[in-house]
Amino acid sequence: MKKRLTIERGGHGHPFQQIKAHIKGLIATGALKPNDAVPSVRDVLRDAKTSIATVQRAFAELKSEGVIYSRRGAGYFVAVPRTGIAETVHVFLPSEYLALYTMFLSGLYRIASEHKFSVLLHSLGTDKLTWDKETIRHLHSAVIERAPVVFVGEAFGDVRDACTRAAALVPFAGVEWMPENGIAVVNNYEQSTADTVAYLVKKRNVRRMLAFTGRMRQYNAIHKTNGIRHAAETAGIDVTYRDTDFDAESAYNAAKELFVKNTFDAVFCGNDYEAIGVIGALTEVGRAAGRDCAVVGYGNFLDRATSYFPLTTVDQHWELMGVSSMKAVIAARSGDTRLTLSEVKADLIIGKT
Repeated sequence: MKKRLTIERGGHGHPFQQIKAHIKGLIATGALKPNDAVPSVRDVLRDAKTSIATVQRAFAELKSEGVIYSRRGAGYFVAVPRTGIAETVHVFLPSEYLALYTMFLSGLYRIASEHKFSVLLHSLGTDKLTWDKETIRHLHSAVIERAPVVFVGEAFGDVRDACTRAAALVPFAGVEWMPENGIAVVNNYEQSTADTVAYLVKKRNVRRMLAFTGRMRQYNAIHKTNGIRHAAETAGIDVTYRDTDFDAESAYNAAKELFVKNTFDAVFCGNDYEAIGVIGALTEVGRAAGRDCAVVGYGNFLDRATSYFPLTTVDQHWELMGVSSMKAVIAARSGDTRLTLSEVKADLIIGKT
């Protein structure tokens, strides 16, 4: 073989995936060129020290993906890239089903289609940032393929380290965070929350406010809270801060507890889901959102079940975030490395709360 293959038990994915990544890596680096013979099943079996079924699965998938082709009695060969074939962008996101992410994907898919890129989704199926070893494995695959990456939601620990390594090697856009070596696609968090506090003070005469910050280790939560804090200090109003989890349940529980012994003129929530939880808590303590207490969300991404609700919120323009992310990695893919920050302006939407 061009380079001896060693399978890492417990390493970057299942052995068949490591075999695929190894062969793709040989092609990506030019060690194997179009129509070159691919190491035989027997060679791979000898070097990888795994089962014949595992090796056959790897070769079958490479063939189905158009990476290699076979000749009867002669083995496998590197496929010739077809002209105009779509390139692939790897998109990592918590969930493709939540309304904010469906809006994001709508914008991203539109630009991808215009530029003939295919999209490979890696979804956690949750609203939590539970990135794990599987995420690292998919990042490794993207690097092997030299594919651009769009990573929605901040990563920490080993996964963040993997993102940093990937961003140094392939076009990489981090959405709602600042990835090292990559492009940040963010909102003007501090200015948008400061403007909202100024509006509440001027139009609602708010003097005492409750602010739900979301997960305070995250870039977006930190900067939104900074904007609230600066505007509150300027206006001379009293603000109580509570760390929440960007969901209705955590906001509901916190609001219900705090409103038993406290009175607030307004609640500024980490996102729209938190706002729904707060409105539920206010109802239970006999107060009406909008009349007795102003409630403001953030995001403007309520789904079909709640879109009729006249929530006052800050529009993050999630579809435009998707557009900006895809445009950023396409530009970087073309060799334009000047862009390191793409900021989408968020706007206050006045509803009834």
